[in-house]
Amino acid sequence: EVLCPYQEHGVDWALFLEEACRYCAPGRPCEGQPASDPLIERMQAVFQQDLPFKCIPGLLSAMIVSSQFFLVKTDMLPEVQELMRENWTLAPFPFHTLQYSLYANMVPARLMMCDRTLWDFMPNVYVPRVHPENSGRCG
Repeated sequence: EVLCPYQEHGVDWALFLEEACRYCAPGRPCEGQPASDPLIERMQAVFQQDLPFKCIPGLLSAMIVSSQFFLVKTDMLPEVQELMRENWTLAPFPFHTLQYSLYANMVPARLMMCDRTLWDFMPNVYVPRVHPENSGRCG
């Protein structure tokens, strides 16, 4: 159950929670695209609003999802920065606040490897995120 309004400013938090639990195991990265596209759509609906939210766990969870799929360069309010420096659970969402820093500053190592046969051996290994033009990515 979402400890937030079920809907807020057009955002359906209950549906966002359902999608987050479907595509994101606790303590692990979310499934990649295109499988997780429904979750990405829900996350984008949150950021299309320019209104204050009461559902802080949902908003922070949307930030964590965003940091996994997009380069994030936003200035956060000092209060939010402080929250993200501590390891707080965002239950019932399957995230902890420290995941934001991990995903915003690091990228799964398997995405940087040319040999895809090694991907299964590195499900939770990260390397520093770099600009794409400097990444040496294959393909």
